Amino acid sequence: MIKQFSARSPWTFTLGLTMGLLVAVGVAAGMFLGQSQQAPASPLDDLLLRASASSGGSSVSLATGPVSDDADGIFVLDHLTGDLQCWVLNTRRRQGTGSPFNAVYRYNVIRDLGIEQGKKPDYVMTVGSANFRASSMGSAVVYVADGNTGNVACYGLPFDRSAASANRSQAFPLLNLGIGRARVVNIETDDE
Repeated sequence: MIKQFSARSPWTFTLGLTMGLLVAVGVAAGMFLGQSQQAPASPLDDLLLRASASSGGSSVSLATGPVSDDADGIFVLDHLTGDLQCWVLNTRRRQGTGSPFNAVYRYNVIRDLGIEQGKKPDYVMTVGSANFRASSMGSAVVYVADGNTGNVACYGLPFDRSAASANRSQAFPLLNLGIGRARVVNIETDDE
């Protein structure tokens, strides 16, 4: 036989109230805990991205790369003269005043790459980065190669961060950091 509870029974009322309160407390606790916990950090949240780019034409190559935490350098190689230059953007400059660049570096790569007089070089260039122990060096290094000789050279730049912060100009030669050979055999070419 089935015993029925009446709606007016104190047992039914107490049981319903208790169940309702438990559900309400559980929902409130879940909402509170869900709001107090932060989403797990992504491994990419603290990743500082740096980019560089390179492009080359028949008479000039151009590349960019970070020289300091504040600024990129733009590297330009003139294929006709062998002059490699770097300009560093002036991040302390007020708009419309002074030079847009506060550091300029120059170097001629012809001797380092063994370009023979009268031969047309076949240059390629790209920028990398290095964390030098010496604080007086910029973070960017530039690699220049000649396809005819197979020689490769790496250049760095002295960069005075305190001078850049004080908005003082810098002008130095690029530093030859090393020369290597990408090709171990000589190839004869017919250059103009």
